Amino acid sequence: EQFETYRRRAKEALLLGQVQQSKHYDKGRLRDEFEVGEKVLINPHNLNLLRSREGKGKKLLMKLDGPFEITKKLGPTTYRLRMPASYPIHPVLNI
Repeated sequence: EQFETYRRRAKEALLLGQVQQSKHYDKGRLRDEFEVGEKVLINPHNLNLLRSREGKGKKLLMKLDGPFEITKKLGPTTYRLRMPASYPIHPVLNI
């Protein structure tokens, strides 16, 4: 009987810890999914867009590029974006 009491208390403590850790983790998370019509910014540093811009250091270029409108949702995190024809990358991105 005493063993079951300790076991129950341990389970409750683990559950409480999981809830607290989840809250702490989720506090700094961005939204995972977007809807068609929303506008998003992309990080040109991750897409190797900076090579084509001669004469400037990476640190001096903009941190984010856009906003680009989402025209189609292809998967949970994959979207087709409306981009200018002159933009040097494919319009389907994992955001």
